[in-house]
Amino acid sequence: MLTIIRGPATALAYAIAFFAFAWCRSDTQALRIKNLVNWPLFWLSKLDGHLIDKPGAYDFAAAFAYFGMKDDVSLTDEEILAKFQGRGMDA
Repeated sequence: MLTIIRGPATALAYAIAFFAFAWCRSDTQALRIKNLVNWPLFWLSKLDGHLIDKPGAYDFAAAFAYFGMKDDVSLTDEEILAKFQGRGMDA
């Protein structure tokens, strides 16, 4: 079973923060940017609780956990894709 640990809102906050970090040339700049960017974005992760049960949440979640056991039978690519729980780009 695949479970979302950190959802799409957290992934959005990470994406914005790391985009800002890409502009930093020094550790001092990075620390300033981290404090400047992360403070107004802290609330985004609170939205994950409302988004986790939506099918689209699997497409952009920040972290997953897998709970299961290894089996002797291998799945084909088509069988793996058939088990996909997200919406994909076709929605």
